[in-house]
Amino acid sequence: DYAWGPSIYHAGSASIERIIFSFYESEPTRALALQGGEVDVVGEVPPRDAARLVDTGEFTLTPVAIPGQPLEYFFNTRRSPTDDLRVRQALTLAVDRDSIVRTIFGSYSPVAQGVLSAVTPGFAPEISFPSYDLDAARELLGEAGWEDADTDGIMSRDGEALTLALVAPNWGSNPEVAQLLQAAWEELGAEVSLEVAAGFGPLREAQAAGAYNAIGLNFSGTDPDQLRAFYASDGLYNWSGIADPQIDAILTEASQLPLDPELRLERYRQLAETVRDHALVLPLREYVDLVVSSNRVQGLRFS
Repeated sequence: DYAWGPSIYHAGSASIERIIFSFYESEPTRALALQGGEVDVVGEVPPRDAARLVDTGEFTLTPVAIPGQPLEYFFNTRRSPTDDLRVRQALTLAVDRDSIVRTIFGSYSPVAQGVLSAVTPGFAPEISFPSYDLDAARELLGEAGWEDADTDGIMSRDGEALTLALVAPNWGSNPEVAQLLQAAWEELGAEVSLEVAAGFGPLREAQAAGAYNAIGLNFSGTDPDQLRAFYASDGLYNWSGIADPQIDAILTEASQLPLDPELRLERYRQLAETVRDHALVLPLREYVDLVVSSNRVQGLRFS
């Protein structure tokens, strides 16, 4: 007896009698639920499980690229030593992003190359972030006054060790990514503490306390205006702590140009370039939701 909406969405009787949504907090249980016939469609399937399920011939894999921001970590520009541009640049260069993505996500996710994912309006493909170069990273630290004076593998300056506090969300493989970031920065010569926040609330509490040098956060979305919350001086999620009039002007103008799409996209290209040059964020992986469905399901598609 459902009163259907416009015919462009549906005409006639219901094609599905009942839909049940189930929630699985533990990643391994998703694949088991699908194999056991408890569910017909599962999202956020780990890459290894997705490949194994498809190999049985009983399931179909649909990779869904998610628009918005990539999995990324913001550098705190208000806390030493990441208040120094050269240190932020060094930390970026010290991370082999390609290796991290391959190790954790396999071949399903592209390496992120900007402040937006490639399927998002406003993505600027020509503005790529620096590739892995450990020697160049160490050279930048040297220019900033950091050196391994006693050859113990830890960089120091004026008698103080190079210490970093890293905070990771507990979703989207962030804990595993953060462990590899920690290892990369320790190889560079830093002492790195890692905290995995137990949820979004604890993550915001950790950010509000300000005792971090890098923190993970990202949102999905279909319009690049979401970046205002992250890079405007008064942005709700300005977790890098940047306050730059040039960035504010770019974001404000871009938000006022809906009728001039070419100029609007040019402003977001300028933003991507400015964020990269200020080394405000370390983009890692573009989100791809691995959706696996039983072959009983036909016509599954995503907007």
